[in-house]
Amino acid sequence: MRVFAKSLLLLVLAFLFRSCAIQVPPTGGPRDIEGPKILSMEPSSSATGFNQERIEIEFDEYVKLNSIRDKFLASPPLKYDPIISVKGKRLVIEIKDTLIQNTTYLFNFGDAIVDIRENNPLTNFQYVFSTGESIDSLSIRGSIKDAFSREPMEEMTVGLYKQIDEDSIPYKYKPTFIARTDKYGEFNLQYLARGRYSLFALKDENSNYLFDRPDEQIAFLANQIDLQTNIDTIILEAFVENHESQYLKKQEEKGPYSRLIFNLPVDSLSYSLIEGSLKEELLLAKINPSKDTIDLWWREQDGKRWEIAYVADTLSDTIKLKVDSIRRPEDKSYLKAIMSSQLDFFSKLKLSFPYPIRAIDTSLISIYNKDSIKISFTATVLTNPLDVELAFDVEQASNYKVEILPNAFEDIYRTKSDSIQKKINSNQLSDFGNLSVVVETSDNSSKILQLLNSSDKLIREISLTDSIAKFNYLKSGSYSLRLIYDSNKDAIWTTGNYLEGLQAEKIVLFEEKITMRSNWDKEIKWVLID
Repeated sequence: MRVFAKSLLLLVLAFLFRSCAIQVPPTGGPRDIEGPKILSMEPSSSATGFNQERIEIEFDEYVKLNSIRDKFLASPPLKYDPIISVKGKRLVIEIKDTLIQNTTYLFNFGDAIVDIRENNPLTNFQYVFSTGESIDSLSIRGSIKDAFSREPMEEMTVGLYKQIDEDSIPYKYKPTFIARTDKYGEFNLQYLARGRYSLFALKDENSNYLFDRPDEQIAFLANQIDLQTNIDTIILEAFVENHESQYLKKQEEKGPYSRLIFNLPVDSLSYSLIEGSLKEELLLAKINPSKDTIDLWWREQDGKRWEIAYVADTLSDTIKLKVDSIRRPEDKSYLKAIMSSQLDFFSKLKLSFPYPIRAIDTSLISIYNKDSIKISFTATVLTNPLDVELAFDVEQASNYKVEILPNAFEDIYRTKSDSIQKKINSNQLSDFGNLSVVVETSDNSSKILQLLNSSDKLIREISLTDSIAKFNYLKSGSYSLRLIYDSNKDAIWTTGNYLEGLQAEKIVLFEEKITMRSNWDKEIKWVLID
């Protein structure tokens, strides 16, 4: 028994000794948040008389490349991209191009170099060298915004060109020096030599440094830069030129109705039927207010096809239209009116129909006020022939009853309406707010003041002929203001053109959001620095 107890004691002591001897690694610890550090560069950055084909950079930890094709930028641009690879803790750059003599080069890696473990970047790493005897040290800083939205333009290629006396520089030549805009739209052209330059920026969709696509956004400085000292005041506005030719964008057909939608506004239109008489078959034709859509209503046909020749401004073509009959429900009339139950006290009651209205019998229409007294009204077919307005004296915060007997409305296809009964409620002045904008400016050029809602959708616009603009009857909500300097006086915003030396028409946004409340008048003073 004593031997067994002694053996058990020795076994326990051995186990305890072994447990104390085991080394347990510590858990947790701070997370690595620092990027890799450079230990050496061969040749060193800022080297002069550079004639090497290989650059090696050693780091204090293992690294990898993150989106190097998108983030690496060489200025001046190289004809052949360098081969950039990682070998353990070393970054190797193999130059495959013939370098220009007496030129300062900048290799900008952005944040493409990261450590392997945590993806911590080496931020804004640049490698600089000169094939000449010195490093050029001048710079040009600036920013680019979208000319219309005023938003910063990210990832635009900003090119600096040595003086060339021709207008087609960005079409034919790659920039002498380049930079890219950051998320704030800011750029920094560095390590530049003294001289005269042209400045042109491009949203380079095909990454060839040339302005060779009409849909690419551009920005340019009108005058050349005589660079003798650092410049940090360049502000550019980006736009897409308008090279669009007029064409028929869409052709719609539904029964006896046809719609032609053009990509650009149409000022004049003529058409002719290849076979037959157009006058007998076409009942009605309308061009919408924006002059880019033409609506045609024909006599009903049984799937007949016509060839129509049309001329829309300078565009001429021949198209085929299929004209069919209307599919009428068997159990009820198809001619129904859409009418809202809510009516603004300052407006008129509108009814919308599926086909143009040709006749109204007002004796079959009655409108009663809240006291059940019949009131007088007038009925008018609007410019859009699908809409009819019933105009009467609308009282605030009141209710009305509209009774429409069968056959009150007749469309161009001689189909008449059914009976309609509707209760209408009107709002009141206290449901709205009124906004006055006092514009202080010394610039007397034509301007357009636009009111936008919280989704930046255009609500109303005013040609600014006075210093005070009024937007009445606004619903509660958030609004903003946009001012367009209408240089060519065509009542719309016009984009720019590089070869013509035209910038996009200037736009200014009111810096603050405007909050409107019900039963509230608000005045804003907008001081413009012209």
